[in-house]
Amino acid sequence: RVDSNARYRVLHLSTLSHLKGALVLLKAIPLVVRCRQDVEFVLAGPWSHEEDQRWARAFIAHEGIASYVRFTGQVTGTDKQALFETSHLFVFPGVQQEGQPLVVLEAMAAGLPVVYTDRGCLRETLGDRECGVPVPINAPKDLALQILWFLDHPLEMVAIGQAGRKRYEQRFTREKHISAMIQVFEEVGT
Repeated sequence: RVDSNARYRVLHLSTLSHLKGALVLLKAIPLVVRCRQDVEFVLAGPWSHEEDQRWARAFIAHEGIASYVRFTGQVTGTDKQALFETSHLFVFPGVQQEGQPLVVLEAMAAGLPVVYTDRGCLRETLGDRECGVPVPINAPKDLALQILWFLDHPLEMVAIGQAGRKRYEQRFTREKHISAMIQVFEEVGT
């Protein structure tokens, strides 16, 4: 996925809200585009709160970053898969506590490195900097710096994404999950 002439695509796919990190990502974008203009940010998913959506529109207009941001609305099926396949980096900077966001597993399966906040089990899921990199909660500057690091290191970005794909195949496929659940039930039954 390294192409020196292409725009890098940074993907955030979730319900769009402050709690899921959409506004933190938006605040990071002006910091990124001051250094790199070969990037676009795709925020996929429905807005959960009208006030967050209004804030986002006003912020984008005020910062003059509309040409770097694309909202897709909710995506499913082949459209969702195409977004993963055409992206370079996945960003999940949630503010709220998380369980196991399936979208992070989908990003790993697609071979995308993940920039995330250490909420719930995400550090365990992604390994210690193996498949992604944590950033502090509600820290747009730190998020921007980490995005810029990946953009400045495209070979490492690909390698970390490949490590995520490998980790997904080793631990998180449907077959691995069913096998682990059977093992838990067998241990409990003895």
